[in-house]
Amino acid sequence: MIIRKKRRDGRRQRRRTLVLGCLAFAFGALVLPSLLPPYSGMDLDTHQPRPLPSNTRRASATLYTDASNPCQEVVLLTLLASWSETDPQYPMLILHSTRDLPVKVYAFMKEWNKLLHTESRSGRKDTGLHPNQEQAQLPRILPRRVKDYSSWWPMFSNRKQWRECAAQFSLWQQDDFDQIAFYDSNHVFYSSDETAFQVNGKDAEIYAIPSAATNPASFATAQLFQSNRLVLRPSQLLFQHLHIQYKHRIWIMPLWDFLFGSTKNREEGFFNAVFRNHWKPLNPDMKSNAEPFNVANVDTPSAHSKAATIARGWIDKLGLRNELNQCLK
Repeated sequence: MIIRKKRRDGRRQRRRTLVLGCLAFAFGALVLPSLLPPYSGMDLDTHQPRPLPSNTRRASATLYTDASNPCQEVVLLTLLASWSETDPQYPMLILHSTRDLPVKVYAFMKEWNKLLHTESRSGRKDTGLHPNQEQAQLPRILPRRVKDYSSWWPMFSNRKQWRECAAQFSLWQQDDFDQIAFYDSNHVFYSSDETAFQVNGKDAEIYAIPSAATNPASFATAQLFQSNRLVLRPSQLLFQHLHIQYKHRIWIMPLWDFLFGSTKNREEGFFNAVFRNHWKPLNPDMKSNAEPFNVANVDTPSAHSKAATIARGWIDKLGLRNELNQCLK
């Protein structure tokens, strides 16, 4: 009887030791590295953005990150439709971390690229470029699937809330372009994308619209910027730097934004922490190129803004009322 009891106690002790050992290993391998201060081989204070070549390859870009949210389909199609009506000069990249894009997005993209191909064959003006180079610079819609980095270190955070922030890293990975103008998908275009690249100077890591700027006079003194509208230069070095900072974001972000902030506050808090003192304000005139709208309020009587009016018109024209109704449920 005594021997049997000792054996049972021994098995319990071994199980307890095994569980504690596994927990200690998991803490050491997964949690502890993220709690250490960040280290990156890149120093933004000394890093100089590569100069733009004379024949600069430019593109606009947007994101699609949540196939389960019908709102994203509505705003993405609205952005594409308004963009296509402004005589765009550069390609539009759709960077998606989902398996596929919505069917209606593929249909719109197919029709636009077909129309573009017909126009280019019927005689566009001579650009002096090789035919292959000219085709590459046509304003096509180019879908590109990117990795979902939001699974990295989900401790103390909601993966959905970080998904769009992490997907933006892939903008710096598109180094087949020299300069990219990023628009969050809830934007509508007023004029050609060509004006988006009229930035002040060529020496900042990114250009953005200041968060607290209510008039152009306050642009120069703004301390924070909005992350839903950027002009940047792709760089694999910066891409890796963002990964490292993302894993250790608890060290660099305001703690309140990290733990309790909204999706927008967390995203903007992260990018402002990384690029603090390394960004410049966009030209104030750029604000008229495209502006965001709130899809949840697009049908309310108070939504009389220019962006909401244009978005409402495109939603009706594209037959997106069913998707909008699902979005608003």
